[in-house]
Amino acid sequence: MDIRLPEVTLQQLLLRLAATLLTLAVSGFVTTWAVRRAGDPGPAHDGRLTLSPFAHLDLAAGLAGLFFRVTWLRPLEADPRMFRSPVRGTATVVALSTLSLVVLALAALFGRTMVVQALGARAALTPVQVLTATYEVAIGTALINLLPLPPLLGGLWWGAIGAEAGRLAARQSVRVIGTCVVAALLLTGLAEQLLALVRRSLMQLAGF
Repeated sequence: MDIRLPEVTLQQLLLRLAATLLTLAVSGFVTTWAVRRAGDPGPAHDGRLTLSPFAHLDLAAGLAGLFFRVTWLRPLEADPRMFRSPVRGTATVVALSTLSLVVLALAALFGRTMVVQALGARAALTPVQVLTATYEVAIGTALINLLPLPPLLGGLWWGAIGAEAGRLAARQSVRVIGTCVVAALLLTGLAEQLLALVRRSLMQLAGF
C-alpha cells in the first residue's frame, strides 16, 4: 500500500488549522476537568484546565490535523492510580472526552444551517467551511483517541490495568512508538477508510 501525504490546498490547511485548534481547546479542557474530577489534580495544576488550544497542542498531532483531519492532545501527565477507581475513572475520562468531541461535531454540523440562515449563502461560505472542517476533525479525533495507544487518550487504559503498565506507557520511547503506529495507520490510508465511512454515516443520520 502506498504511503504518502494527501494533497491539500492552502485554503484546506487554513480551515483544518482552525478546526484543529477548536477541537484541541474543547477536548483538552473537558479531558483535564474529567481527570481532576476522577481524582488526579495534576494536569489541572500543570495549566491544562484551559480553553487555550496551545496548552494542549502536540506538533505531530497538529500536523495530523492539517493533513488527515484527526488530532490528539499533548500527553496529559495523568495517573489513573490516583483515581478513586482506576478502571471506572479511566472509562469516565475517555467517555466524557469522546462525548465532548461528538457534541462539538454535531454542533458544527447543525450550526452550518443556522449560519447560512443568518448570513446568507454567500457571506456564510467561509464560516460554513470552517464548521464542516470542525465536524470532520472532531469526529476523526473522537475515534482515533479510542485506540489504547500512548500518546492517545486511550493510552490511559495502561495505567488503569496496573502500575507497571502505567509506568511503561509514560515512557517517552513508548509514546514515540505509539505515535509511529498512528502515523502508519494514517499514512497508509487504513484509518481514513473507517473515518470516511463514519463521517458519511453520521451526516446521513443527521439528515445532511
